[in-house]
Amino acid sequence: MKKRLVKWAVVWLALVTVLAGCSSNSNDSGNNGGDQASGQSDGAAATGSQASGGTSGKKVVVTAFSSQGPRITSFNDNTMTQKIEQKLGIDIDFKTAPQDGAKDKQNLLLASGDYPAAFIGGDFSKVDQLKYGTMGVFLPLNDLIDQYAPNVKQALEEVPGLKEGLTAPDGNIYALPGLDGCDHCMYPAKLWLNKQWLDNLHLAMPTTTDEFEKVLEAFKNNDPNGNGKADEIPLSGYVQSGSQWSNPVTFLMNAFVYDNPTNYLQVKDGKVDLVADEDGWKQGLSYIHDLYNKGLIDPAAFTQNLEGIQQEANNPDEVILGAFSDLWNGDVVTIYGDSDGRWANYFGVAPLKGPNGKQYATYTEDAVPGGKFAITDKADKDQQVAAIKIADYLFSKEGALDAFQGVDGWIDATADQKGIDGKAAIWDTAPGGMDWEAPSKSIWENGFYYMSKELYLGQAVSQDINVQDGNETRLYQANEQYVGHEPPKEERLPDVFIDPSQAQTVAELQTTINNYIEQSEVQFILGKKDLNKDWDAYVQGLKDLGADKYLGIYQDAYDKDKSK
Repeated sequence: MKKRLVKWAVVWLALVTVLAGCSSNSNDSGNNGGDQASGQSDGAAATGSQASGGTSGKKVVVTAFSSQGPRITSFNDNTMTQKIEQKLGIDIDFKTAPQDGAKDKQNLLLASGDYPAAFIGGDFSKVDQLKYGTMGVFLPLNDLIDQYAPNVKQALEEVPGLKEGLTAPDGNIYALPGLDGCDHCMYPAKLWLNKQWLDNLHLAMPTTTDEFEKVLEAFKNNDPNGNGKADEIPLSGYVQSGSQWSNPVTFLMNAFVYDNPTNYLQVKDGKVDLVADEDGWKQGLSYIHDLYNKGLIDPAAFTQNLEGIQQEANNPDEVILGAFSDLWNGDVVTIYGDSDGRWANYFGVAPLKGPNGKQYATYTEDAVPGGKFAITDKADKDQQVAAIKIADYLFSKEGALDAFQGVDGWIDATADQKGIDGKAAIWDTAPGGMDWEAPSKSIWENGFYYMSKELYLGQAVSQDINVQDGNETRLYQANEQYVGHEPPKEERLPDVFIDPSQAQTVAELQTTINNYIEQSEVQFILGKKDLNKDWDAYVQGLKDLGADKYLGIYQDAYDKDKSK
């Protein structure tokens, strides 16, 4: 099985996740069949005038805009487009822009007034949704969903926090996101540790911060790779733009205080507050600084990119890397293609329990991805109905798998196959496999579809976690150790709508404050700042940068969100 790149926008963000997937062949093998275990219906519901796509009985033409990935040769001459047109009895006239420039093109269309009836594969922040919704450019989707989109309605009811997260302060839903159901992506700040080294040194998997420190010391001093050289790197990480999941600080800090590096915010007794000025944060920095001082954390972890840690993890001469932090193991250690099999030695470590009993895991399901789908005031009634039915199809089992695997890329699973979670599988990749590097016109790859958690976990995979086809099972088992270690819902800041008039201020404050927190944590860890002498100045620095104003804006948005 080849690895497939799928963009996981949560957060909140736009998380980029690498998922195991692939394939292609004819769908004559029954990939239109039903399977209620998926939690999603088979296809678009026959609501209203299914044959015409609208309500008037005439064939409807929906003009639409989408981003277009480099692999996709055409949206109009595309078997996925043709399949949806045939199913719904409509025509879709796509205008597209290359993925890298699609956001700019989308904004130009809206600014010029020359925008389509629908955006199917757009990119709209909550600020965008509220701005264009209150302007009347984006139409409320609430009634259309209730009347014509049972699959969308089901998702809004079943996905925790989704309906609340999409509903603007005025009560309207103006856009729909893409959701891929990636179970292990919900807990992105994982730690992966070389169990072969543990076995070589007769050590158990660590469960506390003290035990973890002892393991790292053994990795450093006791020659776990057995080559007689002091070449081991106990713990490393890497720097990636817009994310802290690959930074071991996030995983380690959760043993002292909840680390949410999206905005470093929490809710305490109904009040929005920072976590990065608490005693727990200071204690966490002290612990991590001590690890660094003892030579247990690779200095390159705070500066190197992904390629740098990949060179460490896949060192051709000897296995030299003991542990690393990342969303999934395959980012760092080679699993597919030219692999020597060492990846199978790295196992997920459960959240560590700190000295005060804290044992958190960073959690991202609260963050509703950005809007991918919206209907504009250019759409007449028939076009509105047709457009929401397109969305509804992409929220069905068949539509989601078409979008995820390609029209010819999946088949129904057989009775003897098991899914990622060990339950009966729902679907499998089609024989032959799709070439995910080759040009294609059988998929959109614009990120707009809904795959339920059940459907995602229903992919047929090997149950042997030591073979490539079983790595999704390994990821699932690793992730299960993190489930339930997020703080209670009332202590997590939901993905709130910020008033458009304050959006620029919030964006600037968040960037400034996040950068200050992350730069300061590295300085404290490396000893360039002293926790005893410089802590008060650091806390004052947060205030000087506008932390109180930042918290006030979020408090206002949070209060409005709670009153919806």
